[in-house]
Amino acid sequence: MWDSMDEPKCGTGRSQFEAAYGKPALDGSLNGLRPEEFYPMDQQFQHILRDPGQPDRKDWTGKVAFRWDEQYLYASFIVLDNDLSLLDFTSRDWRDNDNLRLMLSGESDPAKRTELLSEKDLLLIMTPTGISHTEGPMAAAASLGGFVRDGIETKIKLASKVWAGGYTLEVAIPLSELQVKAAPGVKLGLNALSDDADGGFRR
Repeated sequence: MWDSMDEPKCGTGRSQFEAAYGKPALDGSLNGLRPEEFYPMDQQFQHILRDPGQPDRKDWTGKVAFRWDEQYLYASFIVLDNDLSLLDFTSRDWRDNDNLRLMLSGESDPAKRTELLSEKDLLLIMTPTGISHTEGPMAAAASLGGFVRDGIETKIKLASKVWAGGYTLEVAIPLSELQVKAAPGVKLGLNALSDDADGGFRR
């Protein structure tokens, strides 16, 4: 799976993101963020062959922007989704839900990262709302057999806005959780991903 998502091989996707300094509003409005700060999430893959058809731009499009300050890394998403489906909050990675994921590592050198998640890593799974579409945003940290982060959901900050056909989601993640001291030029390992569930099928 990870090899197939290699940017040079598939011809799309960013191999590096930049984060501007400064705290966003963190209220789901995306106020203060400039259009040029947003990166498209533009690699598309079919998860398993039983899923009907290849993912299409009309099904899902998303962008993400990053900010930082002395305490937090901020990620701001804007998503257009023609079918918001939120039915799986029981699996270890909510994989049959529409979701956004941030995979972060405080270890900037890929060769030095461990096979399983370590104390320097975080896989954060997020949704803008719940099953009834009236709840606030939700997040969970997946361990996937690695380091378990108890209580991380109480340490991050989330905000979202949902409408017919899309949503925004903003998150603030304490850099101390990745054993990182914030400063200009500091590099993190990062992957921004999403699952799009349409009609019970995952893409």
